[in-house]
Amino acid sequence: MRKIAELLALALISIGIDESVADKFEKIFSENNEVLESRIVEDLGVEPASARRILFKLQYENIMRYRKVTNAESDRNSEVYWTLNKEGILKLVKKRVRMMKQNLQKRLEYETSEIIYECANEPTHARMPISDAMAQNFICPECGASLIQTAKENIVENLSKLIEFLDNILSDLEK
Repeated sequence: MRKIAELLALALISIGIDESVADKFEKIFSENNEVLESRIVEDLGVEPASARRILFKLQYENIMRYRKVTNAESDRNSEVYWTLNKEGILKLVKKRVRMMKQNLQKRLEYETSEIIYECANEPTHARMPISDAMAQNFICPECGASLIQTAKENIVENLSKLIEFLDNILSDLEK
């Protein structure tokens, strides 16, 4: 199975955390399992409120857990320690990989079951199934060029390879 630090970076990026922040988290938690919030703020180099927003987002996604330790002398001074939830990280990464695989499978099914037409001048102008191309009289709505049947072999092959790659990742994560 992949190292937990790699999975942490994947999990963070999958929920929209910037890659540079994900790299910093990977370094912070590669040294210790439980880290003081003030150290996380310092190592991330962001304002405490920004760090807390990130940390609570991670807690919401079940990637992190925290515990508060209150100073015996004063209730006001408490320290917050954050811990990685390794099971949560693994679960989130598996969930995201399965979602990607499912989306790619839907796209592969569409590509293999439909006859697709695209603009002869610029394929990014229009790409549509034959029923829509017929409604357009096989004319590109963007530039007026002819719509031609798409050669889908490369698309189908690449989608199949990506699905196989994701299957391998899922298999690796199950070990």
